[in-house]
Amino acid sequence: TKTYEVRPGIKQRFEEFAEAAEAAHKRIEGIPKGERLVPWLTEMGKELRARGIEV
Repeated sequence: TKTYEVRPGIKQRFEEFAEAAEAAHKRIEGIPKGERLVPWLTEMGKELRARGIEV
C-alpha cells in the first residue's frame, strides 16, 4: 500500500469542488432521478464559475 502526502493546494481544490457539488445537488433535488445529469452539470458549472474554478 502506498501512502501519499496530502498537498495543501490539492486538498483546497478538492474541498472547493466538493462544496460546489453539494450546492449543485441541492438545486436539483426536485428533479426525478434519471433526468438529473444535464441539470446537475449545468448547476455544477455555475457553482464552479462562482468559485473562480475554470472547467
